[in-house]
Amino acid sequence: MILAAMLTILVSRGPDDWLREAFHGRPGSSWSAVATLEHRKGDLDTVRVCREGTSERLDFRRRSLFLAADSSIWLEHERKTARFSPRHLPPPPPPNGPKVVGRAQLLGREVLILEMAPPRGGTLRFWVDTSLPAVLKSVSVAAPPEDSLPGPPPQRQFLSIQPGVGCPAGSFSIPAGYTRQRGGPGRRDDSTRREGPRRHEVASQEELSKVVGFPIPAPPWMPQGYAPLDFAWVDVRGSKAAQVYYSNGKKRVSVFWKQSNEPPPYCPAGGCKDGRGRVVVFHKVGRLGLAVTGDLPPEDLEKIAGLRK
Repeated sequence: MILAAMLTILVSRGPDDWLREAFHGRPGSSWSAVATLEHRKGDLDTVRVCREGTSERLDFRRRSLFLAADSSIWLEHERKTARFSPRHLPPPPPPNGPKVVGRAQLLGREVLILEMAPPRGGTLRFWVDTSLPAVLKSVSVAAPPEDSLPGPPPQRQFLSIQPGVGCPAGSFSIPAGYTRQRGGPGRRDDSTRREGPRRHEVASQEELSKVVGFPIPAPPWMPQGYAPLDFAWVDVRGSKAAQVYYSNGKKRVSVFWKQSNEPPPYCPAGGCKDGRGRVVVFHKVGRLGLAVTGDLPPEDLEKIAGLRK
């Protein structure tokens, strides 16, 4: 989660992949930890962190943050509010990093030491446990200019970690009695605030079918190695649409199904795009509308939607 804007999703195995997985998770992984976060002004937070696959939860003193699928949700416990915003995928890494500069032991675990020089200046160093995966420690070796934007990320230090012990049941659900709001934390007049989708995760495809009221079909095609990762339903103009994430462990594809008597949406020249600038492909399969987007070329998205063989 932290430093997400500096990481990326790449196909090759190397420092980029190790760092990406350490921050964004890996299907099947689980751990829990206690860590400290030191901010730019010297403020120090102690936080409990847990990871289940690519979902993560952080519990601070008065609020919690959990990241699941494409949503980021802040829980303000005193106000009993849950604020939704998109979970952002990171841009490509800078040309000069990250690079392996050494090996060490931290909390009794073997770690790689990676360094990266972000475009805004300075140098960041990470102690990465590639087997968990997790970043057990991060520091700013050389600070960026004081007026750089965004400011330097918090420095983290894991105090303890329990491999294989993931998040407790209910960690990625909204507590009863919390008011749901949309948009990330910050001032209400902040133009950088973004509205996020209202996603409701469920445990299985069978449960998702019961919620939306129709059987969830398999896409007409899916690249080899991709399998369903998680299931959710979303509000689309007052009705429920099914969302299934597929992943090969490195890239993700999101497939939406919705009962509809309408033709597919019209897309202008250049195609329809989602909030991240990715191509969205629409199609109609019987009485179901289908939308596909993800980290694949448009030609593959069209094959998944059944528009191309």
